[in-house]
Amino acid sequence: MKNTVYKILLFFLFIAIGVLFIVEVPVSVSSRGVIRSQSENTPIVSAVSGRVVFNKLQKNNQAIQKGDTLLIVTTEQLDTQKSLTHSQSADFQAQLSDLSKLVNGNYSGLQTGLHQREVSAMRERIAQVQSQLA
Repeated sequence: MKNTVYKILLFFLFIAIGVLFIVEVPVSVSSRGVIRSQSENTPIVSAVSGRVVFNKLQKNNQAIQKGDTLLIVTTEQLDTQKSLTHSQSADFQAQLSDLSKLVNGNYSGLQTGLHQREVSAMRERIAQVQSQLA
């Protein structure tokens, strides 16, 4: 009896193992992300333009690590744009200062040539109108 139980149990175990190769179970995995093939090119785009002074890229599909410096670009044009922006900012601040003086009725000590010419032209017109009235 004991031997028969083992034989039946062994028989069902072999049947279960044999069925594993026949039974198909659908498996699905969902996740977020983008899957790209190795042959797909990944463009490298710089935020600024300039001359490349260092290049670590020697061949296509080269293995790189996160944080590797691939290219070093000179910032001559960026420095020029920065100085231009700084000078424009200083000019706008001078214009704002002149406008606040003009609003308060102070016509002397203006910093910008634009407002100095406008005040001179206005004074000439006032003088012309006064001479016509006289």
